[in-house]
Amino acid sequence: MPSPTPNLNPNQPQVISTSLAAATAGYSDKDVETLIQRRHPDFQKWIEHWKFCRLAYEGGREWFNQKNLFKFYREGLREYEERVKRSYRANHTKRVVEAVNQFLFKSRPQRAADAPAILRDFWGRATLSGMTMDSFAKQIDIWLSVFGLVYAVVDRPGDAMVAADGKLVAGDAEALPYSYLVFPTHVLDLAFDDAGHLRWILVAEDYRDDADPLKSSGKPLVRYRLWTRSEWILFGPEDADHPEKITRLDSGEHGLGVVPVVPITETEGARYSAPSLIGDVAYLDRTVTNYACLLDEIIYEQTFSQLVMPAEGILPGTDPANQIIAAAKERIFLFSGGDGNNRPSYISPDASQAQLIIDAIDRLTRTIYAATGTDGGEANSQAMSKGREYASGVVRSYDHAGIENILRAKAAALERAEDQIMALVLLWMGQDNVEIDPSWVRYPTQFDIRGLSQDLEVAKALSDLSAPVAVMREQMKGMTEKLFPRMSPEELQRINKAIGSWEPAYLAEDELVKAETDEIEAKIAVTEAASKREDALAEHQIAMGERAASQPQDQARIAA
Repeated sequence: MPSPTPNLNPNQPQVISTSLAAATAGYSDKDVETLIQRRHPDFQKWIEHWKFCRLAYEGGREWFNQKNLFKFYREGLREYEERVKRSYRANHTKRVVEAVNQFLFKSRPQRAADAPAILRDFWGRATLSGMTMDSFAKQIDIWLSVFGLVYAVVDRPGDAMVAADGKLVAGDAEALPYSYLVFPTHVLDLAFDDAGHLRWILVAEDYRDDADPLKSSGKPLVRYRLWTRSEWILFGPEDADHPEKITRLDSGEHGLGVVPVVPITETEGARYSAPSLIGDVAYLDRTVTNYACLLDEIIYEQTFSQLVMPAEGILPGTDPANQIIAAAKERIFLFSGGDGNNRPSYISPDASQAQLIIDAIDRLTRTIYAATGTDGGEANSQAMSKGREYASGVVRSYDHAGIENILRAKAAALERAEDQIMALVLLWMGQDNVEIDPSWVRYPTQFDIRGLSQDLEVAKALSDLSAPVAVMREQMKGMTEKLFPRMSPEELQRINKAIGSWEPAYLAEDELVKAETDEIEAKIAVTEAASKREDALAEHQIAMGERAASQPQDQARIAA
């Protein structure tokens, strides 16, 4: 069953107004027209927001062309257009998405080696372009952060043949099931049953008429694919020169008993929309860009100040007067100076306005990264607005907790999605009796979100506490991967082996201190023993002296 991966072009219209050709197999012109013009009410409500979020992530000059720079009501059209041309944008939205994606996939998902062979083959080639499942999962996560809801379609080429034992007869990779993403902007309508399972889904697929380099029109077109629990139907224009005439192009039965489409969202149970990571960030980012463009305008106004000149000092009808009038249309502002004795001068915007804008940009930028936990473990926006020294350990722990909650929710969503994708792959291969084992794919539940500088701080604190050697060695192993991110597994293993026999410096210092202490204690003991002997000898000598002194007295007493 041929089903090419759609080319999702955001600039292509989602629905084409139609004058329909005759549809086949029981579908009337009116049925097809109604089908391709329908849009679910919830999708209709969110479509503009989704388009804006995607454009905010992708960036480029198209972002400015969609009038995301606001025109001030006193600003002339020419000035506004010139300001748009000079504008620039630091894409904080994309940085947030990619930072979270990097944290999530710092440790690869664990895939069981004892999983069915067809799943292991699918993990090695999950898309028609040859993308691995790990890479495909990264793409799912990126667009999940953008839209909050995406769809994964699992399909298989129509010429794939499966034997009774479930193995592919055609051994080439093109016979494997494959998957591709569909954005919510391209899902026109869908329906669920009472259990929350898809009944059917209608998808718009963008493509270009370019099969023949000489005879193709090269026009971008749209076709519509309807997936049900038993079949698929493709509608589209037969003639690229008449895209408004939609007919039934192709169809086929898949017999899976389910719709081979997986809705993916971080919010379990969400059907038509879900909060995305950048749902608010994209609008904050737009405000930052607008403020930056205002700052650029102030810099230009300061550099090219406005010349003001009294008009009374110029005689009308003279060449200088005509020249001044011509110049006034460009750079010179004439004003009534009374007696004409006022001298020309330059005026420009208040320079203090620039600092106000800089402070606002700084505060909003910090808010963007603190709200998503991607500020490198710094502090929240209020603390960081005063500087890093105000960021207490409690504040930083809250930041870490926020990003960890985001990552855990994403990991759980991707696990659920992969389980459903695996089930569809097995269904396509006729292995509907195989039960999905949750242990086949495991995403991390703990995430390393500290940077290298923070790891060094932790290592120093552990050293100051004289932490156990095993703890210090594990800390060093984690830091090694961050110090040398491009190191080969063999080199990393060699370094980890060296770390296994490494003794922290404070252990040697402790042993030296202990030896010195023992030596001092021994000397003290010897000194104390010698002192005691001297004291005993002195006492003995005193006693002997007293005894010698008392003998004459005793003899005299006896004689008397």
